[in-house]
Amino acid sequence: MTADGPQVPGGWHPLPLPTPRPINTVNHPGGNNIPNATLIGQTRCKELKAAFLRTNDDTITHPTPFIDELPINSRIARLRRHPDLCPNLFVYGDLNGQGVLWQPIHNEPPLMPRCTSATVNNSQATAATAREQAMALDCLANWYINHITRMPNVMTCSKSLEDEILIQLIEPLNHHLASRYANKNTIVDVPANNTDTPRYPLWIRSPPRRAAHHGGYPDFLLVTHPTAPAGQSHKAIIHVKTWWSYPNATFRSIFHAHTAYATTGAFNWVGNAVQHQLIKQLWGSLVSQRCQWGMCTNGKLLFVFRRVGNANPDLYVSQMMTFEDHRVQSLMAGLSFAAIDENNNTINRLSRYLWPAHRVNNNW
Repeated sequence: MTADGPQVPGGWHPLPLPTPRPINTVNHPGGNNIPNATLIGQTRCKELKAAFLRTNDDTITHPTPFIDELPINSRIARLRRHPDLCPNLFVYGDLNGQGVLWQPIHNEPPLMPRCTSATVNNSQATAATAREQAMALDCLANWYINHITRMPNVMTCSKSLEDEILIQLIEPLNHHLASRYANKNTIVDVPANNTDTPRYPLWIRSPPRRAAHHGGYPDFLLVTHPTAPAGQSHKAIIHVKTWWSYPNATFRSIFHAHTAYATTGAFNWVGNAVQHQLIKQLWGSLVSQRCQWGMCTNGKLLFVFRRVGNANPDLYVSQMMTFEDHRVQSLMAGLSFAAIDENNNTINRLSRYLWPAHRVNNNW
């Protein structure tokens, strides 16, 4: 994969991505015998089944006054399709057995601030130590053994689906984060060999919903620090729906149900279709949690999205993927890494790599 650099006569000048840096095994109890992340990173989520006794098929979330009454310049200006979001995030989150750390391009500043002494949100964004990396992969291997031997629970409601996504997707993601970033939990002194104390950054369940903002809270949050304000520590969101309330046809028709105007992408904010309500809920969560990145799934399909711009912003939406696609872990790892790595110093380069503006379209 390459990123689009400055425009030159004859087209765009390609910039190569950084190359992987192998994990350091010094002082790891197992020496060089560290679990290989290749197979784990390609693991498929298992197919989910619904029980006959389950929540009603018409159980959907309606936007609340908090969302409907957002100032005009804080609403979605355009809903746009970005065909490169998923492919670029696959590469950015490449779980390839060589580790998930990156080294900088020759003669260029490092893409990732954690590779240097630069700061992210006024805190050091350092890489995990060799021991932390190795222990995280050990935990990942243990998760993998459990994953291939267990049967998923039967789905009865959105909470049961959230529980399954926590086991199949969130848990390995948190191990990948621990292998990449130094622990940001400064509340307690965490011993190097302690795996029971939460290590930040990590994905967590969203706090209980307040009535005034119900519908503006996601189901999972990517948090970088346990006490920092939302604008500094909240990085990405996940919304979980059920496929019997939000069928695959609803997800696939987001770009085909008059959700936005075909030639401009202008979003129909006052639309009442399920597709409108879903997009407005996702947008409300991005605004309330001050995040730029997110993912939404119904347990069968999923898509990722990116908020772009401040005043009159756009929402870039990826193509649909199946929940059992073997690239889902790499996709969500890339999304998590990009959300954490992004700051004022890196956003210009990240935007060229991950969501280049010249590739977005209103192809309805």
